[in-house]
Amino acid sequence: MPQLARTIAIVGPDGSGKTTQAKLLTERLQAAGYDAQYVHALYYLSDNIPCADRLRRHLGPRKTRTQETEHGLLYFVRRVLFGLVGFWFALLTIGMVSLQVRNRRQVVVFDRYYHQFFYDVYGSASIPLSRLLPHPWQMIYLDADLTTVQIRMDTVDQAVDRQYYATVIDLYDECATPEWLSFRAELPIETLHEQIFQAIWDRSGPDHLTTAAIR
Repeated sequence: MPQLARTIAIVGPDGSGKTTQAKLLTERLQAAGYDAQYVHALYYLSDNIPCADRLRRHLGPRKTRTQETEHGLLYFVRRVLFGLVGFWFALLTIGMVSLQVRNRRQVVVFDRYYHQFFYDVYGSASIPLSRLLPHPWQMIYLDADLTTVQIRMDTVDQAVDRQYYATVIDLYDECATPEWLSFRAELPIETLHEQIFQAIWDRSGPDHLTTAAIR
């Protein structure tokens, strides 16, 4: 699949610090003179819907995936609907965000991408489907162990079975490629931010971010 110009995605399991690092990187790029935008990959299309967060918590694919012992009609309806629209939802979001990148001073920082979302929707088919999506210019992987992520989770996420998160961590390890920039998630927040920013800066070449292009 083609590479998205001037897009950076920060990925990793829940509790690895994606949101914190995505917002810090956006602010750092803005301070460096770039028109940088923070985008939550899963919420971009739904944030303006009333009670969106509550709906996501109670009806989203995560709840469906983590309650696989459920066998009611609503469960099966949700599984079918998510299966039908999940991939196209991801493509639509990526396409709409990409339309905003119109010049060399614009950068989009994705808070997560679609690896874990696809696992919630498609299970074992998530890895090949993830590889069909356009690739961000840079993928930042926050590599975390199960103990680290569970300590950082809120009470709702902590209530989910440990095996779910162990599977998600294995999923990211399998999805990761040599092109991904990998960092240990348990590092202090500022230390991790400095390492991420420096790695992005070093990879961007002499023109710093301006040479990224769709290929």
